[in-house]
Amino acid sequence: MLEPHNERYFLLALATLSAIYFVAVIHEALSPLVLFLLVIFLLYPLRDSEYGRRLLWSSVILFFIWFVTALSGLLSPFIISFTLAYLFDPMVNWLCKKRVPRSVAAFFITMFGIGGLALLIILVVPEVSRQIMALLGLIKILPERTLDVINALSKWEFFDRLNLDVEMMEKQLSGLVTSRVGDIGKLTADFATSLALSIPKVISTIMNIIFIPILSFYFLNDFETIRDTLYKILPNTYTQTVHRYVDVAGTIFKQYLRGYLIIMTLEIILYTIIFSLIGIKYPLVLAIIAGAMLFVPYIGIFISVSLTALVIALGNGEGQIYLFTGLTYLTIQSVENFFLIPKIVGSRVQLNPILLFLAIVLFGYFIGFVGILIAVPVSAFLVAIFRHKVFNEPFFKIVSSNNS
Repeated sequence: MLEPHNERYFLLALATLSAIYFVAVIHEALSPLVLFLLVIFLLYPLRDSEYGRRLLWSSVILFFIWFVTALSGLLSPFIISFTLAYLFDPMVNWLCKKRVPRSVAAFFITMFGIGGLALLIILVVPEVSRQIMALLGLIKILPERTLDVINALSKWEFFDRLNLDVEMMEKQLSGLVTSRVGDIGKLTADFATSLALSIPKVISTIMNIIFIPILSFYFLNDFETIRDTLYKILPNTYTQTVHRYVDVAGTIFKQYLRGYLIIMTLEIILYTIIFSLIGIKYPLVLAIIAGAMLFVPYIGIFISVSLTALVIALGNGEGQIYLFTGLTYLTIQSVENFFLIPKIVGSRVQLNPILLFLAIVLFGYFIGFVGILIAVPVSAFLVAIFRHKVFNEPFFKIVSSNNS
């Protein structure tokens, strides 16, 4: 005979197993929303216990992740607008300290962003489009240039000593390159066809572009209210902890994104000017690729250097152009790693190279391209928490440190 309190736990466990079995039977008819409401209904009476609160908030977080993922296309303008408001909120606060009304400050920042984007589209996009089309035209001569390289290499004494069948290598590589060029052409044609058939998506994208500035203005104007409301929703026992974590994550994210955007802009300008002076074709496109690869540490520079070398080779570049290009990449990368990143981004966002490689691989594998982009700031945040928990490093040092 079970004691009363043991009998209660037994019945509770039996009821839980029965509920789990029932959910498994009708799982095809359940949506995540219905399941979430059911979990909230079951856990709400246990909200006063520590375990119940943790289960409750874990369910809320998991539902939020599913909700954002499932409606990512619909919510994308809201997410982008909120991110922009989060980044530019300090500028609005600075204007407010100068006795500018918050609505006026938000409107000024929004219009400044729209004007800058419009100017960028008018001045840069046409030239970038022209250079991209010309760069794609080089694909047609890729097999011929490949054979020229093979013929040149076959004349080296090193290959004579190896007794390699150069003619067979030429045929195999020529067939491989020709097939790959055909694949690229087919992909280009398929892309053009799919683009023509996806006019509704294009219209939707245009509408999102129109909505983003409007939503950004309202998010900037009400950002303080939104932040305070979110903090009030949290239980008092978690408010201080969440506030500290949000401050650390926000500081690292802002340092990373603002700093890297500034460095990327500087590098695009430098690469464009130097590539033009050296005589490399399509300098603006190559400079934009080299600057954008900044967000993919180590791997990105290898991609940009390889692409630049390929463009020089296909354009019958002389040997001195390779030398000047290598010196350009070496100089700019040295200035970036030893001066720009420590001064602009701050040491808190920098990671050990081994840890950085591991983070890029893992985030890229599980999340994809977006994971590669967020690998650095997320890993830096996790390292900051680790230092706080293991080495008792105060959070205020992480939040207030920009260059230490």
